[in-house]
Amino acid sequence: QLLLGGGSIVSKIGIHGTNPVLFACLREGIAGGVLCIASCFLTGKSRPPSCDVWLFFCLGLCVFGNHLFHVLGLKLADPVSGAAWQPVQPIFTVTVASLLGYERMSVRKVMGILVAVAGAMFMVLYRSSGGSSARSSAGHVLFALSCMATSAYVLLSKRLVKRHHAISVIGWSYAIASMIMLSAPLSSAVRLIDNDSLFSN
Repeated sequence: QLLLGGGSIVSKIGIHGTNPVLFACLREGIAGGVLCIASCFLTGKSRPPSCDVWLFFCLGLCVFGNHLFHVLGLKLADPVSGAAWQPVQPIFTVTVASLLGYERMSVRKVMGILVAVAGAMFMVLYRSSGGSSARSSAGHVLFALSCMATSAYVLLSKRLVKRHHAISVIGWSYAIASMIMLSAPLSSAVRLIDNDSLFSN
C-alpha cells in the first residue's frame, strides 16, 4: 500500500508537463522487461505458452487500461484522490467475484467494504484538489475505470497463476500492455484532456 500511494505521487510528478501516455508506456515497458528477464531466469521460458496467449493478451489489456486511466486521472485530479481510490479495487473485485459465483459474501466482507468506502470518501471529500470541478470529476471517473481494470486483471489471472509462475504472468502482462500502449492512437485523446476548454462551462 505504501508503494501504491507513493506511486501516485511519483506519477503526478512524472506527468507534469509530459505526455501521460508516453509516461505510462515507458513505465510498463521498463517493468515488463525487468519482470520478463526475471521470469526467464526463474522458469527458463522466454515466451508465454501458445495455449494461453489469448488470456495473456486479456491481462495485458487490463494492465494497459489500469495504467492509462490512472495517469490520465492524475493529469486531471490530485494524487491524494488517486491514492484514495486504491482501496476500491478489492471492493470491485469482491463484488464481481460474488456475482460470478467465485466468492461468497459475508458480514465481515460487507463491513470491510463499508470501511474502505468510508475511508476513501473521507480522503477525497475532506481535501479537494482546488482545481476545476469538471476536470476533477473526470479524473475520478478515470480512477474508477482504472480500479475496474485492476479487478478484471485479478479475476482473469487467477486461472493462469495456477499453471504458470506468478512473475511470468505479470511480466508478460506488462510487456503486452506496453505494446498495446505503443500501438494505440491516443495522441488525440491526450490533446483533448490537456485542452482546458473541454471542461469549461
